[in-house]
Amino acid sequence: MIQINNNFTQYQLSEDEQQAGYSLSPEQRAVIQNDIADIAIKRASIVHDLSDPGKSLLEDAALKGQLTMLLWMLSRADAVMASINQNQD
Repeated sequence: MIQINNNFTQYQLSEDEQQAGYSLSPEQRAVIQNDIADIAIKRASIVHDLSDPGKSLLEDAALKGQLTMLLWMLSRADAVMASINQNQD
């Protein structure tokens, strides 16, 4: 099992290993989609406090970053699947 030592650790992967890492099982996709929905609900529920406007802006920005990352993961997995399907044709 690969262990990440710190934020700067990188691994040399073959193209096949890279594709396998990007691929998501149906269960993984479902968990990510549930996370996306939870984040969307949290973003919609943010209460904007006029006495501390920065707080809600920071909260929204953090949630938006999480949402963007999860959407990117799904997009990346979709691109890998499209590439695999194209190579099979």
